[in-house]
Amino acid sequence: MYCLDHHLSDMNRISWEQWTDKQTPITWRIDPDKGVVQGPLDLCFLDGRTLHLVLNPGQVALLTARGEQRAFFPDGAYLLGIGANGLPADGLMYFMHTEQSLRITWEQVIPVPPVAPGSPATRRASGSFDVRIESPIRFYQEMLRNHAGEGESICYDMLSRIMPTLLTIRLAQACGPGATIEDQRTALTTLHPEDLAVDLAPYGLGCTAMEIDESFLPADRTVTVPT
Repeated sequence: MYCLDHHLSDMNRISWEQWTDKQTPITWRIDPDKGVVQGPLDLCFLDGRTLHLVLNPGQVALLTARGEQRAFFPDGAYLLGIGANGLPADGLMYFMHTEQSLRITWEQVIPVPPVAPGSPATRRASGSFDVRIESPIRFYQEMLRNHAGEGESICYDMLSRIMPTLLTIRLAQACGPGATIEDQRTALTTLHPEDLAVDLAPYGLGCTAMEIDESFLPADRTVTVPT
């Protein structure tokens, strides 16, 4: 038998709550070195048990069941019953670190406004972005909800496509038909992380750092722009 907790029943006596092996809570602690987004972890193997969930500062947990958000847990410690009269045993638990960043690296051909008739209309650009989860609930809704059973890897895949798209839009807004090659280069390389705040907010994200390394395609090369 195991002691979980104790309480004072009067000034001179301490009584202990005794639980059997099966009743003893299972402790979950999240290793920050195993990813910014961890899970989902299936609660089915905890049916009928008690979960002792420990979240360090900056860590949060999100419980979903059948694609719907059921509970949100900020940092702290929780004793959670699983199953009847508790959390759903068919639930999935996601864990997120809001004080760590995801580094997204990408390389992609992006369309650019042509600087002269017949000039290349594409450019191969590459770079990296560091993004941080600012709204875990919105991040789940936009990045994970429609990808049941998938976690951090799908986030990397989606963001590696989203970030070049944001750059393409920024380039189109900043450079008209009369822009020079140098104008286009400047439009990309002078962007700052905070410039993407409005674009990333719908995904529950903020950009904390970015690097862009772009090079123009030779005029005699043609590249099909992905659709």
